[in-house]
Amino acid sequence: MDLSNPVLSGLIRKRQELAADLDAAQATLGRVVASLDALDATIRLFSPDLDLDAARVRSARRVGEPKHETTRQVLRVMREAGEAMSHRDISVAIMRSEGRGVEDRKAVEIMCRRVSDCVRRLVRQRIVVTGEATGGVLRWAMACPP
Repeated sequence: MDLSNPVLSGLIRKRQELAADLDAAQATLGRVVASLDALDATIRLFSPDLDLDAARVRSARRVGEPKHETTRQVLRVMREAGEAMSHRDISVAIMRSEGRGVEDRKAVEIMCRRVSDCVRRLVRQRIVVTGEATGGVLRWAMACPP
């Protein structure tokens, strides 16, 4: 490899810096996860029946995501579908349109919660109506189809 090219050497140096940042972030993440696990175990000593998931902090918007982006995505997917959809169907469609994999159950679950909250807001605003429940799963549709 010829490192005499200043552009190439600069790019390699930048890659090394980013790799070091990634290693540091992963180490920090590991410490935070270990601390949370220890804290959860301690909380369970005092209250074994407490649902820790119910006490979780509301997730913030993704960095760089404009305000109301989830609403725009939900409405776009529902318009394109032209039929009633479940919150899971909407979530998977959004994730696929963003090029994100749907294999990660936790990511799909987080997206489902975001979509569910969004759809409930849209129902209150009468933009979306509750459709029929198929197999116990509610489906929603646009109040005024395009």
